[in-house]
Amino acid sequence: MDLARLSEKLGQCVSNNEKIHQIKEFLKPELSYILYDAQKLSDIVDRLVGSLSISPQHHVKGALEEKNSKACTLACLVCHVLNGITKELETCDQDYRTEVFSRCFFHYIKLCAQTQQEVNYWCDRHTESCGNQTISSFINIGGYRSVGDALEDRSNEIFKSRLKKQVSLLNREQWKESTAAKSLFIYLLLRANGDILTENLDMFIPFTLLMVDDFVPKNTIMGLKCMKHILHEVPPAEIRFRGRAEVIHDALVKKLYTRDSDVSKVLISCIMQSLDCLESEMMRKRGCSIPRHDECFEIVLNNFHLSSDNLVKRVYSSALPFFVSRMGIQSIGHIKKIIIVLDYGIESTDIQTMLSCIDVISKMVDAAWPRLEHHCEAMLRFLIRALYNLENDDWRWKGCNENGKKKIVNAIIDTTMKLSMLSKELILETAQMLEAETDLALSQYGKKIQQLIATSA
Repeated sequence: MDLARLSEKLGQCVSNNEKIHQIKEFLKPELSYILYDAQKLSDIVDRLVGSLSISPQHHVKGALEEKNSKACTLACLVCHVLNGITKELETCDQDYRTEVFSRCFFHYIKLCAQTQQEVNYWCDRHTESCGNQTISSFINIGGYRSVGDALEDRSNEIFKSRLKKQVSLLNREQWKESTAAKSLFIYLLLRANGDILTENLDMFIPFTLLMVDDFVPKNTIMGLKCMKHILHEVPPAEIRFRGRAEVIHDALVKKLYTRDSDVSKVLISCIMQSLDCLESEMMRKRGCSIPRHDECFEIVLNNFHLSSDNLVKRVYSSALPFFVSRMGIQSIGHIKKIIIVLDYGIESTDIQTMLSCIDVISKMVDAAWPRLEHHCEAMLRFLIRALYNLENDDWRWKGCNENGKKKIVNAIIDTTMKLSMLSKELILETAQMLEAETDLALSQYGKKIQQLIATSA
């Protein structure tokens, strides 16, 4: 079988915009010739999948849509041809199907990885659907239920050797040129379970950190998603072994200075997981907090304070309650900065940002109440100002629905009642003063607080 001849036919089909069923009939004589030779079939599938490699220069802004359209057409064509091969294999005996699966599994996985939208910019939903359907059909040939089940089978040495060869291409100098290898790496990592990841941490972590450190936001986000999956699936003790946890955490902290809201959203949750890995269970039971919490908390507070982007502010404000809860009473060391940040956050018109700021006060009372009495007045002042702005600055809260306003008011009342446990006299006195105010919202707030204090007594 002339492999170059088949590739030439594929190119002619795409150039002539022929329909899928015409292409399948066109290629059928060639495919039937090698269907019952496992080695030749593997070579053909490899050549078919290799025809999908997209050159990196297509990433340039303003690339012709026609090139992307032809790439999608070619991908769908290859998927349909491989579906036809899979359908024919269903009539073969089990031993031959097992041999074909062992030789061709890597190529099918490589195809599916290259048709995923989240990894390749040129793919569309139809292309991704074709790729998923192709790998699902082929997985059934091998007797597995999912890709994860097939990856757990450690007997496929052919797959392992080919995977290591692909990963070797993902070095600092040429990983952006190896689009197929990058797609394969990400696809497999996100579908691997804890056992597979634990056995191959030294293979998965280096390139993941390389993506995290990249200046392109899409690459950074994908690297963070991969790292988050590793931190979630692998036992913390394995990650802490040989100082891996420290290396991962230091790499993530450097990215905290980004101003991209999409990157920040994934980054914050990833850092939270890395902090959990750095702490052993014994440290948590003893209530110990390592200095890295203070470092991250300080950076998050500063980023929230200095940012003018509402989306970035929402991301960083959502992380503040986590740090307060995790650091416990040691968070009191940041109380002055927290109060400054809360005064700045009161100007926000975003519901989630405001709720997070109120939640910070609530968490501070839970975690550090023995040291908060002298700061109770400043926190109460923030809650009252937040309520006043919510009810009177209609032009700022114009886009906020009534349900969102109600959530904020209820959160303010609940947090005020927590503050009353620190200084009931101050809260009661303030509530009586507010009841006499001409502003309806503040007056109702004062009455409500007095009623709740009386009921709790």
